[in-house]
Amino acid sequence: MTDPNGGAVPGAIVKLVNQATKIESEATTNQNGYFAFVNLKPANYTLMVEVKGFKKALTNPFDLGVSEAITRNVVLTVGEIAEVVEITAGAEMVQRTSTDLGTVINERTVEDLPLNGRNFTQLLTLTPGVTPVSTSQNKSIGGVEGNVGIPGSGFADPSFHGQQNRSKLYFFDGIINTNVRGPTYIVIPNIDLVQEFKVVGHHTRS
Repeated sequence: MTDPNGGAVPGAIVKLVNQATKIESEATTNQNGYFAFVNLKPANYTLMVEVKGFKKALTNPFDLGVSEAITRNVVLTVGEIAEVVEITAGAEMVQRTSTDLGTVINERTVEDLPLNGRNFTQLLTLTPGVTPVSTSQNKSIGGVEGNVGIPGSGFADPSFHGQQNRSKLYFFDGIINTNVRGPTYIVIPNIDLVQEFKVVGHHTRS
């Protein structure tokens, strides 16, 4: 959060509004003008900012995907708080919030694309860098153990960026859901209840 000269604006009230439910979450900017919201549901949101000495700022609606981090930089305009400035800038072309390389598979894709046996893993190959080639030692029998869904269904055991298929991890609503004996899940999600999921193919930490 900055003023017209680029200075940080501490103590600003930031309200995040879910456009579907109208539920508001509130945060306050720190001494460096930063704020954060965590554990949000995938949805369409707007940001509203209020602080004495500046006009109220309102952003365009924006989508937040599952397990996605988004940065919104808001520049405030000097004036009365009763006045509202609508910020119409587009989304950032470069993701600066995290180093994740991945793709959100949205609800429409899950519902509309045909799946053999209703197994979501067949949608993993929609992510750039993911190939349907299994690198498993026992790939002749699928390279998996345990529950993979309906018998004879199409379970996909792809390679991510050339890595071995055993390097995959599955999470279900933030809880680890990976079979310790192989690169598959323990519990298969009900495809009718999947809102969306994210495939993260690469992650680095500095």
